[in-house]
Amino acid sequence: MPDRYLVFDWDGTLHNTKKLYAESVRRAYAYLEDRVEQRLAQDNQPRSNSGLAQEKQLNSRGDYAQENQPCSNIGFAYKNQDQLSEEFLSKYLGMTAKQMWDDFMPGLDPGLQQEAEKIVGDSMVELVFNKAAVLYDGVFKLLDELKAKGCGLFILSNCKIKYLEAHREIFGLDRWFMDYYPAQAYDFIPKEEILKLIMDRYPGEYVMIGDRYLDIKAGKECDVKTIGCLYGFGSREELSQADFLVDSPYEIMKLIMS
Repeated sequence: MPDRYLVFDWDGTLHNTKKLYAESVRRAYAYLEDRVEQRLAQDNQPRSNSGLAQEKQLNSRGDYAQENQPCSNIGFAYKNQDQLSEEFLSKYLGMTAKQMWDDFMPGLDPGLQQEAEKIVGDSMVELVFNKAAVLYDGVFKLLDELKAKGCGLFILSNCKIKYLEAHREIFGLDRWFMDYYPAQAYDFIPKEEILKLIMDRYPGEYVMIGDRYLDIKAGKECDVKTIGCLYGFGSREELSQADFLVDSPYEIMKLIMS
């Protein structure tokens, strides 16, 4: 067995998720907007036809509501184009689906939230199988060299099982990784708890590698070295507690070998 194990986050660390994620959230948003339109039509309420470009929309009482305030009694909030952009939505990468929707559209009807989560998840899997997924430059070389050096590699991600399995198949990840830990398989418990399970199963020296605070927190709580990936979706401030910071995937190799 390897003496050293590297636990990678997936999205924002190895996989550049922006396009897949933003497109999938926009699909879910369009679905929710349609549901609101249906509800307003059923209630015989008027609705401005100016679309999302207008800052005010009619709510179910016929009053004007500002963006981000719930519309009707299902908790839907209209979003402008900036709030549906890749840059804006990328801040949610690394969160669980529930955490994302609780922040993006607080108060949304729980049943609709589950439907929206499913649309996002199914859409991302579809896009992966349509070969729209892209790994960061240098990732293939990084994984080849780490494997050649005898490191044991794992993926630990706050994602769903089907999503990670889709990437596993499309990219042939089994040639590099020993095992996979999607948070859904563990009822979305915190990453540090899953990391402890990995460490109990495979004793040895560990490094946790990721682009968000939750990755660094997991490593710190398990008393292992951490590498923060500045090229991902977390800020320098968010990753400030990491033991090391890198600007590209290949810099990870230099750190591991130093």
